[in-house]
Amino acid sequence: MVVGGTMAKERITVYTENPEDELWKKLLQYSYKARVQRYFSNNGINTHGKEDALCETIIGSLLQANEYYSLSQKATLHTAPLLLYYGTVNLFLAASTLLSGEPLDIESHGMKALPEKASSEIGKTKIHFVSPNNGGINVFNQKIEADGLSLTDLDDLCIKEILLSIPEINLEAVQCYGEDENYCIPLETVLTEDGNLERVSIGRTSRENVLDQLSRVPNFTKSYLNPSISEQDGMTIAVLRHKYLQDPIHYTSITGQSFLLAGHRNRNKDIILPQWIYMYVALFGMASLCRYSPQIWNPFVRLDERGEKLLVEKFLEISRRILPNIVLSIIEKCEYSFENKKYEPENQIKVLGEHEIKDLIQAEIQRKEAKR
Repeated sequence: MVVGGTMAKERITVYTENPEDELWKKLLQYSYKARVQRYFSNNGINTHGKEDALCETIIGSLLQANEYYSLSQKATLHTAPLLLYYGTVNLFLAASTLLSGEPLDIESHGMKALPEKASSEIGKTKIHFVSPNNGGINVFNQKIEADGLSLTDLDDLCIKEILLSIPEINLEAVQCYGEDENYCIPLETVLTEDGNLERVSIGRTSRENVLDQLSRVPNFTKSYLNPSISEQDGMTIAVLRHKYLQDPIHYTSITGQSFLLAGHRNRNKDIILPQWIYMYVALFGMASLCRYSPQIWNPFVRLDERGEKLLVEKFLEISRRILPNIVLSIIEKCEYSFENKKYEPENQIKVLGEHEIKDLIQAEIQRKEAKR
């Protein structure tokens, strides 16, 4: 099961009245030299005599990231994307240096923003990947991800398709751009007497379109039986059942909602990038627009009529909350969840449903009859 953009291992839940503050307190433990040195030692990382310089890079980057993120909370759209982007660069510089135990050769962002000059729609801005060896995002990707995918081998991505790939803002993205290019498929879990099933509800469309969308979900046919598709109240419903002993392939958002993630058709392959890359790239695109294309960004902030401004604001809010959480989970190789609720003891009491009680009664009757 994929949670928060990384493959879930051990899951640690932290109960707190202020998840964002508690998250940063946990991250800023690595702004102390002794903690960084202990991380290198505990993980068998050989720093080749460069430990002091590496510690300064990690500590300085985390402190800068924290300050950028704090400033972005009070900033307007005129500067918030810039603050969050540079805060994110510092976050991933710290994480990549900590994981690798070596200085990183970075000379550029590793991306170029290509605005659609004839349109005021922010989503039409494309991002082109460059500098595979010393571009920031490419270096971070090499240090953090193990799949070997080179971003510079991909076609350009536009901000619109990136935002439609982030489950936490999918409702707002679909409301803004429509469902035609959606890459997140919300799952409803239904408990029945015959076991659990999952259900996908899509606005009225053909059976072929539903199957095509599901076919773009990697490992779908490996994990699920053939879906049962019907129409109910103007919606096309696909009922999904897992194959026996197959692992779940859904993504769980920070709110607990489950999604299937569809791939981007890119050079004849369906590609799904880690959630942190989608957010990192979109932040770069927005930061580039507000810094270098004010003739596009300023009218967008003042005069937007399509609702894209609300989507961008929600994206910035979600990125500020999720990206540090992803970085902490990557560093500590487990899945952290910070929740604003009180601790509850583990409940191992099984509550039986009506059908289970009937089965037990029937089994007891048969046992007694067999004794006679």
